[in-house]
Amino acid sequence: MRVLIHNTSYAFGIGIGSADATVTKDPEHDLHFLGLYHGGHSTNVCAYARRTHSCGGTGDWRASTKLAVLLDLENGTMQCYQDLQPFGNKVTIKRDKYWPMVVLWNEVDDVSIAVDYL
Repeated sequence: MRVLIHNTSYAFGIGIGSADATVTKDPEHDLHFLGLYHGGHSTNVCAYARRTHSCGGTGDWRASTKLAVLLDLENGTMQCYQDLQPFGNKVTIKRDKYWPMVVLWNEVDDVSIAVDYL
């Protein structure tokens, strides 16, 4: 999934979610969201309603920073990347049915999304 961010106002999530995930809820507190989370002031990795990694203060995701979420569903792991380097530790993924997920904070947030798979 490629996400081009045009405008965000605060919390923002890119990752996967199960059928019970809530796209109108802050992804950091969603028991069914896994992926990258920008809280407005920090970039984090979140899984099952907890931060598994936080880098503290960070710049704007619309800058030249390249972020990625690699899902290995056969081995049940998720690894996030920032500028092609591992970002945080691998996270164990519970067996479930997951869907690509982008969580926006409010109606003025704007992104373009393209989904691909290997």
